[in-house]
Amino acid sequence: VDVNPSMCDMLRMDRDRIIGRRLEELASPSYRHEVAAIESALSAHRAWRGRLPLARGDGAGVYLDWNISLHRDQGLRLAVVSDISD
Repeated sequence: VDVNPSMCDMLRMDRDRIIGRRLEELASPSYRHEVAAIESALSAHRAWRGRLPLARGDGAGVYLDWNISLHRDQGLRLAVVSDISD
């Protein structure tokens, strides 16, 4: 996992707290089960778009709209994320 400064700001975490963590570790607890469906969609369609909230560093949820696609290089994914929280 790599992350840009905007995502760090959205999650209110330093880059070092995000790097190396899996998506289900960052997902809000009540949405962690959704990650398996996202993985299945990526395997089947090479892309996924939808909403998945993550937990900020302070524990509050941040509601995010995701657009994830697989890159032709094995294992590389590109995610464009927008904060849709109120």
